[in-house]
Amino acid sequence: MKKYDKRNITEDDIIDINSDSLPKNARSGGPELDIYEEEEEKLNEYYLGIAYRLRIAKFISFTVLIVFVLCMLTAFSEDITTEKFRYLMKDMNIDVPATPSDFGNISYTEDPEAVFAIFKNDIVSVGRHKVEIVDTAGNIVLNSDISYVKPRISTGEKYFLIYDLAGYEFSVYNSFSVLYSETLDHPISHACISDDGRVLIITKSDDYRSVAVMYNKDFEKAYTWKTNDKYIFDGVLNSDGSFTLLCASASDGLFNCMTVEGNMKREDVTTSPIYKDTIGLRLGRFENGKRVIFCSEGMIFTDDSTDVCRIDYGSDVCVLTADTEKYALCIMDTASLSDENILNVFSDSGEKIFSCPVEEHPKSVYFYGDEVYIMYTDCIVRINIKDGEKTKYETDGVINTILQTENGILLAVGKTRAYPLDSYEFK
Repeated sequence: MKKYDKRNITEDDIIDINSDSLPKNARSGGPELDIYEEEEEKLNEYYLGIAYRLRIAKFISFTVLIVFVLCMLTAFSEDITTEKFRYLMKDMNIDVPATPSDFGNISYTEDPEAVFAIFKNDIVSVGRHKVEIVDTAGNIVLNSDISYVKPRISTGEKYFLIYDLAGYEFSVYNSFSVLYSETLDHPISHACISDDGRVLIITKSDDYRSVAVMYNKDFEKAYTWKTNDKYIFDGVLNSDGSFTLLCASASDGLFNCMTVEGNMKREDVTTSPIYKDTIGLRLGRFENGKRVIFCSEGMIFTDDSTDVCRIDYGSDVCVLTADTEKYALCIMDTASLSDENILNVFSDSGEKIFSCPVEEHPKSVYFYGDEVYIMYTDCIVRINIKDGEKTKYETDGVINTILQTENGILLAVGKTRAYPLDSYEFK
């Protein structure tokens, strides 16, 4: 092979690779390279065809999407509301007020029969003609028309239930709309909802004095318990389907109290021992599973249908009752000539742990943590059951009830607006 010194290369030594005088194989790089180029051209044509078809498919899909959106906006324009948009974004709402100063102007429609509750940190107002949900920023989340005479409310973790006491209608709501409504043939005496959305309705029928109707999570009638020798005064339905009914029966001219327990999954029920000569009015449940029965003649503390303790009122008259996860209380009007009432607080076993005199004629009482709030016509009295400290706040009759938000902030609920109770100083 001839070797060239790069310093002695002449023009005659340079070959034009594009010259027609060269063999074809010399210009192309050999037969192997020719085959590779032919295959590469075939592959390029194949992928170019796929890319073209994909562009066509994307264009058609985008056109169909635009046409679909425009048709839906035109056909269902009346159903597109800010409330439903907020429902779509509900899981992204993490703006929960941490201090009283974080609350907005919370206002709602005035109604003398209105009842209130906290549901998912929003304020629910249920009047005779409207159901309103207002968030802590003051925005109206829901505004629904109803026609009740004596509205009542029960809340769970998923939904809340409203019903017309001594009326015929009840409805289940979430934060944005009504999910289920029904009108019964007979009046409703009590109703409640479990945390997972099961519903208990206490009513009667043409053939039975009292009927307990229970609905599953799909709002289908799943269980009915009927009685002709008892009256059902109260009831509790749990997420596992178990229930407790507080009943009364008449015997020898006297009313007797008992509880009936069962489960929606089974037909059989069990009846607790009969408590004679008293009427059970309300059930309370502690966090450890124990219960308290507020009766006309006293309080009964039970554990698995077994008596733990009984508190007799004697000659005193019970004015108000309340219970929490740990305590039960009653305000007594004593038989003495004193112008004071007595506040008694009991543990879940019936042991009296606190007692003090309070002003007479209370309107309502609320128990949050270790503090009792007693509402009067013109003031609220706060009592700490740990140290006995008593403070007072003048209200001038503008507060109807007191509610506690999920993060522990207390709200004073008035006729047309609510505000944090801690924003006003107790004296």
